[in-house]
Amino acid sequence: MTGDITTLEIQPDARRRIESLSAHLTERGVRAFLVGGVVRDALVGRPVDDFDIAIPAGSMRAVAGWAAAQGRYAISLHETPPTRRVTFDDGMVVDAACFRGASLEEDLRLRDFTVNAMATPLEAVSGDLSGRLIDPCGGREDLRRRRLRQCSPRSLGDDPLRMLRAFRFMATHGLRVEEATLWAIRERAPEVTAVAWERIREEFFKLLAAPRSYPALRAMDGAGLLDALLPEIAPMKGAPQNQFHHLDVWEHTLDALDRFERDPVPAPLRALGGSMAEYLAENGGQGVPMVALLKFALLLHDVAKPATRSVDASGRVRFIGHEKEGAEIARQVSGRFMMSKRARATVVLLVAEHLRTMHLSSGGPPSPRALRRFMRRVGEHWMGVVAHSWADMEASRGPARTEKQRVRTARTLVSIAEFCGDDEAAAETRAPLITGGDIVRVFGVAPGPVVGRLLRRVDEAWTDGEITTPEQATEYVRALLRQDAV
Repeated sequence: MTGDITTLEIQPDARRRIESLSAHLTERGVRAFLVGGVVRDALVGRPVDDFDIAIPAGSMRAVAGWAAAQGRYAISLHETPPTRRVTFDDGMVVDAACFRGASLEEDLRLRDFTVNAMATPLEAVSGDLSGRLIDPCGGREDLRRRRLRQCSPRSLGDDPLRMLRAFRFMATHGLRVEEATLWAIRERAPEVTAVAWERIREEFFKLLAAPRSYPALRAMDGAGLLDALLPEIAPMKGAPQNQFHHLDVWEHTLDALDRFERDPVPAPLRALGGSMAEYLAENGGQGVPMVALLKFALLLHDVAKPATRSVDASGRVRFIGHEKEGAEIARQVSGRFMMSKRARATVVLLVAEHLRTMHLSSGGPPSPRALRRFMRRVGEHWMGVVAHSWADMEASRGPARTEKQRVRTARTLVSIAEFCGDDEAAAETRAPLITGGDIVRVFGVAPGPVVGRLLRRVDEAWTDGEITTPEQATEYVRALLRQDAV
């Protein structure tokens, strides 16, 4: 996994900047080192654009001087240890931190995992990093064995977020958490919520953004860390379903996520591969790609099933309204994770609408009216809703899902794609003709059920082609109120 000769795989501008930083610090008598992720990734041949630099205490002014010479600022991140960040317009980031402890070796031993506790002199940036490797914790051998091991028994206690980071590295780097570290995580899992939720969000969504996060989520679940972060999932475990499912609620949830990761573009929509890939890579807010938001929604899509489970007189098990209740829980969870308003709204939408494709598939081909209504409900996220629904339905009956059912769903997906891909048809659905706020403001109707009923009547008339403009919608509402038809 690691080679004998290792040079940094970086862009020419990045190399020039790091070489200039090395020369600048050397001229001022500062001995600097590349540390952490940049060394780890160089050893496995990964390209890098983030650089962590370790320097002796009292040397930060020299870094600030180099940043100024580059026309940048050295922004303070924190003071224990003193850490400054220099960013560039092309995405390159340099983080410089003073040693934690009296020496570089002490600094390395205080880091999280051995694979991140390696260093090399900064001047080696243009040569062989591995030939001058400083590795007091055995990180290179652990990297060779794909093993993630804490640097010391105090590592997780020093920063409980490191427990989550362990599984993030499992997802992003294919590393296996060794048993002693895993046992320590099991013991300390509840402590993770003492960390700021902004930091938890950043780490968790890096995990979800990895192409294969499913094994890491499974391992997190086994270690009790997922329960600590998402206590809402506990009732899902072992919760029985109905005849339309072959797994309990939680196992079905993980199966759906696994199926999505293995096949993120539903088979009937392979022609949309490029468009779907662009959608999944889009920034959904706070730098989180849409694919990670979709996986987060998949984890929560059936979260309300245990609470909404009922059995009718014939013995039929139902989960009436679980998508609506689940959307509200998703809203609360997203708030706890300190997600942006935009990201929160996306997750809530995906949970609330995860049954929509199934409903469209229940009869024959969906009508233009049904497709217009679908598009108005989900808008730009129709691809996310479709991908979510496909994974959910594939995971429902599992091996018992018939080819007839699959063909029927595929036909609906193709109909949705053809309609939503039609710019003219989609344009008709992008903005409502009238909003609830408009009705309250123009007609003095009190916020409440009446406004909701009026909006539904407007939606039906719009779908049927009776009205097509905001002005017509306003007059339609006026007529309904005159007739007391709501």
